[in-house]
Parts: sequence; C-alpha cells; structure tokens
Amino acid sequence: DENPKGKAHFEFNNQLLPAFAYMQQRGILYDQERAKEVRSELGVEMDELQTRIDLYAGGPLNINSPKQMTTCLYKKMGFMPQYQKEKGRKTTKLTANTEALLTLLKKHDSSLVYDILQWRGLEGVRKQLDIQLNEDGRIRAAYNPVGTETGRLTCYGSNTGSGYNLQTTTKRLRPLFVADPGHHIFQVDLSGADGWTVGAHSARLGDSRMLDDYNRGVKPAKVIATMYLRKDRSLATLDSDTLYNIIEDTDIPVWLYNASKAVQHGSSYGMGKNTMSSNILTGSWKHSGSPVHVAPKDCLALQELFFARYIGVRRWQNWIKNTLQQTASLDCASGHVRRFFGRKGDNATLQAAYSHEPQANTTYATNLALHKLWHDPENRRANGSLIIENLHQVHDALVGQFPKDKTEWAKTKLKQYFSNTMTIAEQEMIIPFEGEYGSYWGDNNAGEIKL
Repeated sequence: DENPKGKAHFEFNNQLLPAFAYMQQRGILYDQERAKEVRSELGVEMDELQTRIDLYAGGPLNINSPKQMTTCLYKKMGFMPQYQKEKGRKTTKLTANTEALLTLLKKHDSSLVYDILQWRGLEGVRKQLDIQLNEDGRIRAAYNPVGTETGRLTCYGSNTGSGYNLQTTTKRLRPLFVADPGHHIFQVDLSGADGWTVGAHSARLGDSRMLDDYNRGVKPAKVIATMYLRKDRSLATLDSDTLYNIIEDTDIPVWLYNASKAVQHGSSYGMGKNTMSSNILTGSWKHSGSPVHVAPKDCLALQELFFARYIGVRRWQNWIKNTLQQTASLDCASGHVRRFFGRKGDNATLQAAYSHEPQANTTYATNLALHKLWHDPENRRANGSLIIENLHQVHDALVGQFPKDKTEWAKTKLKQYFSNTMTIAEQEMIIPFEGEYGSYWGDNNAGEIKL
C-alpha cells in the first residue's frame, strides 16, 4: 500500500530472497557414517524400551496405536483417564498424547508411562534420521521468509528430495551437521529478544524497569525466581544494580529459572496459570527428558511476582486492546503491519496480538544480520563467492560457516552483522547476542562470539 514503512519492509524481504535461495541450494554437509551409528544406537535403545513396555503391559503394545494405548492405560492399568483438549477445553475423547502421558507420570509415577514417553521421544529422533540425502552428501531444506503472520521464517523439505523442517532438529542430532573441510560452523543467537520489545513498550508507558533490567544484564526470569525463593515481594521495587547483586548471591535451581522464564513470556502473552503449568511440563520433557511439574497455583504466584515488578506489561496489554478496537492493526520495527480480522475482544485474538510484535521484531533483528552478511562487499571473494556463508536460520539464530584461517576476522564481522540499532516503541536499542563455533552445529569447542 502507500505506507512507506510497509513498502520498505517489502523491499527488505525481496533483498533477502537471494540469501534464502543460497541456503536452499548450498545445504549443509551431513555426517552419514555417524548418522548410521546413531540410528543403530537408537534401535537398540528402542528395542530395550519396547521389551520393558510389553512386560509392564502384560503383552505386546503398539505405542503408535491410539486405541491400544488408551485401552491399556485406562481400562487395563486403571490410570486416571485423560481427555483430548480443543481450544483449551476438555472433550470426551480419550487421549494418550504427550501431555496426557506426562500428567499420568506425575500422578502415578509409573515405569510403564515413563518408558512409553522415552520410546516416543526416540521415535521422533529416528524419524529425523530417516531422510534422503542429495548425491553430494548434503542435506537441504526449503524456506519461506514470511511463512507466518509474525513474519517468522518457516522451513520444510527441499524439492531436491532431501531434508525436513531443520528448525526442529534435536540437539542430539545437531552434531551430524558438520562444517566443510577447513571451516568452522557457527550459530549466533539473540538473547532475550522477545522481552526487549515488551520492555520497550513498558518504558514508553511509564515503567522502565524491564528495560533497565535488561540493560544492566538482569534477566526478568531471574528476578521472578529470586523473589519467589526469598519470599520477598519488596524486591519488586529495587533498582537494577541492587537486584543484580542480590541475584548474584542467590542460588537459583535450573527448574525454577526455566519455569520463571515460561511464566515471564506466558504472562506477557496473556496465558493463564493452567496453560503455563502445562507448557512447563511438556517443555521440560522436550528439552531435558526430565519432566518438571509446576502446579497452576505456583505459576500464579510467579505470575503475580512478575506483574508486581513489571507493572508496565499490563499497561502495554491494555494499549494493545485499545489499538485493536481502534485500528485492528499493529506495526513493527521493520514496518511490517499486521491486520487482525478476528473478534477484537476474543482471547485468541488478544493472545495473537500480544505475541505479534515481540516475535516479529526478533525475526527482523535476525534478518538484519543476514541482510548485512549477504550484502557486505568485504564478505565476497574476487569471484563473488561468500567468505562467511549463511546455511540455516532458526527464528532468533543464524547458522553458517567460515574458513578457519579467517576466524578472527569472521568473529569481528559477525559481531558487526548482529549489532543493529532498532527503534522499538520509541526506544533505540541493540538486542544482545551470543554465539559459538566448532566442527559441527552446536559445537563450542573452537570458541565463542559475544557482543
């Protein structure tokens, strides 16, 4: 349309198309021999689990059969029935999905349920190994630079016949994605990216605490966790410097930090205590294989501490509600404008609106780094080829590789690429980042990259 910012965003995305096409064509070198070993190891683990599962169940159990699973768990074993949810509400249909199994594990502490969860987790990993590589031994994927309403990149299998959504690659399989000979592979991530947008809007509306905390290196999740551990609500009013010193003297358990982080973002995006409790349970299992249950009442307690410290978040949410009523649209740092067509007061519409700009700005910050990398004339050899190559992108992270003999130069360049001043809610800021590099994706043995 005639919006100059919107036109600039459109042109910016067009300028990124060659970079995404390069990722699609280049692909990433894949360690086929190690992949075979990992698949064999998975097969042994899964066979052992299946043997134990059949023993506990009193006969063969097809874990991929919903009917066999619900019959075994609820009729044969007598576990508390779990029902499928639709739009956050329970139905009358029995389910044995991951959330249901985690709930059963919490209630019954059953070895059968635990082993089923383990088997399913390994099955997901095995499916990512059952891929076809291209003849040159590389894995490729396709990308849509505006695949979601928030402008997030989406990823799927390549039309060359290889690959899958590489953004879902588990940490166990990332070592299979290796650097080309003579290169280091790197990943640079934004740090706390979504929270910076929430903090900027809170500051615009008169509460600078979140932005002050971020600028001091104080993570809101650690603030919440410290207040919870010390049972001291008065910490909510302290300045960032004082809080920093208190947090440094506080031993925060990993589970509490992760739960507080989930509560921070969940509260910003309009989630209730039950959804946050469920998300913490499934998220902890997905990322660590060790389920963490934080009861809804404890999620509510953490949420109240969050709002006590960051009073501007609710002001920002009210501002969004009013904006939807008036214009039904929200814009972002990039100039991207999203129009909302759902009912303005509907909870689903509001949650989508709360999360929109934080996620869009995070994507834009990552794309700005990619844009710099691709268009930097110093990053080209005489024949026009890239020195620092972009190979993959995961929401708030860029993955690529550079020659080992250019390491120091490449580290300096990557810092330049990610050091982008953005104007968010009238606040100028550079979203911090950190990275690592080594012989495979996720390897940090060769070094780190920091702002």
